[in-house]
Amino acid sequence: MMDCTSASLGTKAEPFSNQAIFRYITQSDIEVNPHKPLTDIDAQSQVEFPPTFEEQPMKEQWSWDQNPINLTCIATAIPNATITWWVRDREIDREIIDRNFRVVGHGPRSDLIVTPLDLQYYGRYTCKAVNPHGEAFYEIELKEAREPSYIQQVTDSSNPLCLFVFTVDVSFRL
Repeated sequence: MMDCTSASLGTKAEPFSNQAIFRYITQSDIEVNPHKPLTDIDAQSQVEFPPTFEEQPMKEQWSWDQNPINLTCIATAIPNATITWWVRDREIDREIIDRNFRVVGHGPRSDLIVTPLDLQYYGRYTCKAVNPHGEAFYEIELKEAREPSYIQQVTDSSNPLCLFVFTVDVSFRL
């Protein structure tokens, strides 16, 4: 068995790679021949870490008139995380079986396609990413949008060219 008295680590591969080259100086190399070239040993190390949502695209999405909407979660983790979707503290496709929810993929990217038939489908959705090193949560708010409608002109006797526009934004939280 070799006795490692010192070691150095240098990167051999591209940045963010999990491969590295190690140079070991063994006790036997120094004692037998102090002028002997150092022993190079190629080794592979594996960097692992819990999931994060650093590359998550959006915190809110909008849909109207029962148009399907794609909610996306992208988890960064090694090993890859398994993603599940939750709404109102219940897991979709496990506790909630609804044909208006469709999960595509379970990691590292997962899409939840929601067809919002009524107001119960709007609200906060949570994707949960899990690997052996931990778990992470990300919330996406699905909001109801309305198509623009006809703007009605209001006449004012003092200025016939005045146009008043009123916009009302109503939000519901489930």
